[in-house]
Amino acid sequence: MFIKLNFKMFVSPTNRDEVAKAELELRRRQARAIQLFREYVPGCEKAFIARTSPRLNIRRGRLIKCDYDISHEDVIEGRHFDDEVMVYGFHDSAPRYQIKDGGTYGFPYRALCVAGIENLLAAGMLITSDRRAHMSTRNTVSCMGQGQATGTAAAFCAAKNRGARELAYPDLRRALENDNVYFES
Repeated sequence: MFIKLNFKMFVSPTNRDEVAKAELELRRRQARAIQLFREYVPGCEKAFIARTSPRLNIRRGRLIKCDYDISHEDVIEGRHFDDEVMVYGFHDSAPRYQIKDGGTYGFPYRALCVAGIENLLAAGMLITSDRRAHMSTRNTVSCMGQGQATGTAAAFCAAKNRGARELAYPDLRRALENDNVYFES
């Protein structure tokens, strides 16, 4: 059985002392959860912790401002973009939030370009500041697609001696399509 125990930190996760305190609190909660299972869940009288995460996993600890910030509305309205590098169609908060008509939404290339810094691309859990959109953009498959797009873009930039914002989008799109990136909406 997999049990997920959350803990909301009300301070910056960049503070190592606060992270250590949070880690200890989560370990206490794990011990308490097992105790409650043993007491109140039939068949779990001999429950034990087989393994835990080796460290605290922080979901929204670091964010970076990009040229475009994917919004909750972009996700649930199934918006698509002229410069998208992939499409995605999963939302952690379903059924509370669902993508319109069970469709997909696009990830624009500009959402991966770090604002104010030339030739720096970002991908994964730090690209959007919208907490509700983050429930979709942070998922593993989504992060893999973003990583593929940033890696492909970086390779093109290096090969053509171009900056990240000078990259010809049609070339990037064609390369991603050739690598079987899904673009259908």
